[in-house]
Amino acid sequence: MKKLMRWGTTLALLGIIGVGSLAELTSPALALPEQQVLERLQYIPLFTIVDKEGNPIVINSQNTPNNQAGVYVFMDPQDAIKTLGNLQKNVPDKAKDLLVAPVALSKVYQILKTINSTKEEEPPIIFSPLPQEVSAAVEILKQSGQNVENPQQIGIPLFFATIGQNQEFMVGQDSEGNPLIPLYFDKKSVQDNINIYKKQVPSRANEEIKIQVLPLFKFIQLLTEKDDQAIKIMRIFPPQESIEFVQRLQQQQSNQTPPK
Repeated sequence: MKKLMRWGTTLALLGIIGVGSLAELTSPALALPEQQVLERLQYIPLFTIVDKEGNPIVINSQNTPNNQAGVYVFMDPQDAIKTLGNLQKNVPDKAKDLLVAPVALSKVYQILKTINSTKEEEPPIIFSPLPQEVSAAVEILKQSGQNVENPQQIGIPLFFATIGQNQEFMVGQDSEGNPLIPLYFDKKSVQDNINIYKKQVPSRANEEIKIQVLPLFKFIQLLTEKDDQAIKIMRIFPPQESIEFVQRLQQQQSNQTPPK
C-alpha cells in the first residue's frame, strides 16, 4: 500500500455494524454482479480438514474447538493443524489420511448460498475464528455502545480504521494508485496502517482515529445489497501467515508432481 488518504464517505453508510447472519446470503438483489462478488472473495484463503480425495470431513463434537459437530472452516491454518492433530491422536485409524487444505472464501460463500436456498439437510459449516480477534472485536463494539450478548454472533470479525468526528474511512491505494478501503482479519494490521498514516499525513495525526469492526458476513451482505462506491472499493487483506501456508502447500505439491 503506497499511502493513505482522506475519503469523504462515512461509516454511517454501513448501517448497523453489529452482526451478519449466514442466512442473509440468499438475497437476490445484487449491488455487485454475482461474478464480481466471487472474484472479490476467491483470493481469501480459509482452511478445512479433508480426506485423501479432497472432500471436507465432518468432525464429531469430541474433537472440535467448541464441542460442536460439523464441517469446520478455520481462519488460522495452525488451528486446523491442531484440530487435525487431535483427530490423529484420538481416532488414528480414521485420521491417518486426513490433511489440512485451503478453501477459497468464494467457494464457502457458494456452498452456504446453496444450503440456505435449498434447505437441504447438510452437516453444519462451522467457522472457527481467532479467539483473540473475537475478543478484540467484542471490546471495540462495546466501546461504541453496542451490546454484544453472544460473541459468536460476530462470527469472523473484519477490522478497519476511521478518522475524524465524522468517522471517515481511512483509505489506501493499490499498486496502480486506485483507492481502496482495506479490511483485515486482525486488529494489529489496522494499527500498523494507522501508524503509517500518522507519519505520512501529519496534518491529521492528532485527529481521533478509531479501529472499527465489520463482521465478515455483514460485509458480504453489503456487497450484494448496497450500491455504494465506498463498499465497492473495500478489499479484504488475508493474513500473511495464511498466504505463506498456501504457498508452502503449492510448493510441496509442485515438488511431488512427477515430470512429464
